[in-house]
Amino acid sequence: MACYCSADEESCPDLLPGVFNASSCKFGAPAFVSFPHFYLADDHYRNAIDGMNPSKDKHEFSVAMEPRTGIPLSVRAQLQINLLLKSYPWTPLNDVPEVMIPMFWFRQAVDITEDLANDAKLAVLLPKIGVWVAYGLLGVGGLLFLVGIYCFVFRWRRTDEDEE
Repeated sequence: MACYCSADEESCPDLLPGVFNASSCKFGAPAFVSFPHFYLADDHYRNAIDGMNPSKDKHEFSVAMEPRTGIPLSVRAQLQINLLLKSYPWTPLNDVPEVMIPMFWFRQAVDITEDLANDAKLAVLLPKIGVWVAYGLLGVGGLLFLVGIYCFVFRWRRTDEDEE
């Protein structure tokens, strides 16, 4: 919760959906995070800046996960860093419109390596392997139990024959 604005409401800007205030995490700098081109953000941000063309294919954040283990297989992350331009009392800028200005955006893509994919396959198969190992141990235990009973009965018969 350290990155959420905890000051009074006047110091925390009111933001429309789609933009995160990262100012508390950046030593008070007016830094805000969104998807590139304000994808999935309120239309107000997109309409205030020329050239914003959000696209689901280019700007969506996606994670592909293995459903049983939750191991991430592929991650495609795009984020945009924005600055809030407005009249601040301690600056020479006066009568400027309050607008969110995109500064830059970046993309990071990560795919699982073949070695980790093999480990993930093993992790998926472990429950089935465990069941078959349990059945095998149960079978060996049952076989040993039957051999023990056979030996006990055979020895008991042999002891009875020796006594006669």
